[in-house]
Amino acid sequence: MKTTFLLFLLLSAAFCRAQSATINRQFIFNGKIIRQINGIIFLTYNDENGIKKIISSNLKNGKFQFKGFLSEPTLAILRGDIKSRADDDPNAASIYLEPGSMNAIAEKNHFKEIKIRGSKSQNEYKMLQKEYEAIDNKSELAYEKFSKLTYKFITTHPDSYISAFQLALYKTRWPLDSVRLLYIRLSLPVQKSFYGKEIAESINEIDNNTVGKIAKEFSGIGINGDSISLSNFKGRYVLLDFWASWCVPCRQSNPHYIELFKKYHDKGFDIIGISDDYHIEAWKVAIEKDKVGIWHNILSGFKINKTGDIDEFQLISKKFGVQVLPTKILVDRTGMIIGRYTGTEEEPALDKKLSEIFE
Repeated sequence: MKTTFLLFLLLSAAFCRAQSATINRQFIFNGKIIRQINGIIFLTYNDENGIKKIISSNLKNGKFQFKGFLSEPTLAILRGDIKSRADDDPNAASIYLEPGSMNAIAEKNHFKEIKIRGSKSQNEYKMLQKEYEAIDNKSELAYEKFSKLTYKFITTHPDSYISAFQLALYKTRWPLDSVRLLYIRLSLPVQKSFYGKEIAESINEIDNNTVGKIAKEFSGIGINGDSISLSNFKGRYVLLDFWASWCVPCRQSNPHYIELFKKYHDKGFDIIGISDDYHIEAWKVAIEKDKVGIWHNILSGFKINKTGDIDEFQLISKKFGVQVLPTKILVDRTGMIIGRYTGTEEEPALDKKLSEIFE
């Protein structure tokens, strides 16, 4: 009898905990649209399982209600009687949902001015957006100002989910050491958030493919149908050139790398162009037009998975932690990475490294 009663208490406690956890993840979003009585309002967001949801609510005297479940504060899009799919549509607004109860007031054709109560993340998001709006985006220093403002926000808001979102946006633009430092300073719940995990994965991918690491083996079919593997180049220095036909700065740099190739090729230098193109014809046209067929060229390897989406984990660029184009990775005669260069700003450093090796 005592055993049965104890089991009953344990099951009751487990049920209460499960019920409490469900309640804690639920959001209830009530709102009113001024100057619109009828119609349909749509809410797009990723649910607690990371699955994209598009739910709707019929307006009743201008009022709507949405319910759902979230694992954390989540960026969402609220759409009314939209005129286009553009970000600046007057009846669409980006908002932050949070587990709990939220209330909103918006006006038809003025959704960007929506006012929401009950979402701490929304308040932080609007505060940051207001500071962004004060920057003249046509100024030559606009990017630098946006960058500094974002960096300051992340350092002063380590427990904000907005910080994780912004750091995920800048993770490929800022130096790895800066990204790592900002990530470490984030609170543990934010580190474990969706964007926090994305940042951690990004840091880990680059750490595993940085100077001092052995370059991962890969193979592909060259533009001429020949089989190309990194292991075939042991004993030579190889520059892995990650690019794409649609990447303007990648192609603008090609004349310079043609000069480097001709200068050092006979001394033991090769280039393997690894393109992120999935339109094969565009890839071939770019190679011919830029005259880079003098070195080896393969595709990164786009493959379509069962859902019809691109399987990024099959990409050679993914294997090397490449997150921005152009990226160039220099491998020595033993297969060790001795240089990693992102963007065009680091080209002088690569030139210097090659000069030290061959001259």
